[in-house]
Amino acid sequence: MFLFGIQLGGESYPWKSATVICLIVIGVLTGVAFFVWEFKFAVYPIMPTRLFASRTAKASFIVCICHGAAFIATAYFLPLYFQASLGATPILSGVYLLPTSISLSIGSIATVS
Repeated sequence: MFLFGIQLGGESYPWKSATVICLIVIGVLTGVAFFVWEFKFAVYPIMPTRLFASRTAKASFIVCICHGAAFIATAYFLPLYFQASLGATPILSGVYLLPTSISLSIGSIATVS
């Protein structure tokens, strides 16, 4: 809900509208309630607290989250940039992404071998 509120704000609805504010607030409250439930009440939690006991694990989780966010942002916004800013068609936008896809494929194969 939080991300949906961020997406709608400013484009479909004004930032001060009740729809956007409610989506953001309820999204944040739902996230907080999830973490409280997981750490305090869940018998078989989805994210066990013991995973966050070591400082090394916490640091690696933060690095993974940052890496994933950067990768997903690039994979989402690069085609959007090609289409909206450069005026490319969706097919041409996919062609522009081929160097990225090919280099990622080669890099993935090289690290597995």
